[in-house]
Amino acid sequence: MEGTRTLAFQIPEELFQRIKRYLDSESERTSKKVSQREFVLGLIQKALDDANIA
Repeated sequence: MEGTRTLAFQIPEELFQRIKRYLDSESERTSKKVSQREFVLGLIQKALDDANIA
């Protein structure tokens, strides 16, 4: 595995609760636990792919 870096940021409580509800519903829908890390990394990857950033 290549080196890793930490990306940390704060978000409003309301947004955090919305994310938790989404992760819970996705975990239930897919019968697989979806982590916050997976969710955020997926969003970042999609945004970079959509922008064609290598």
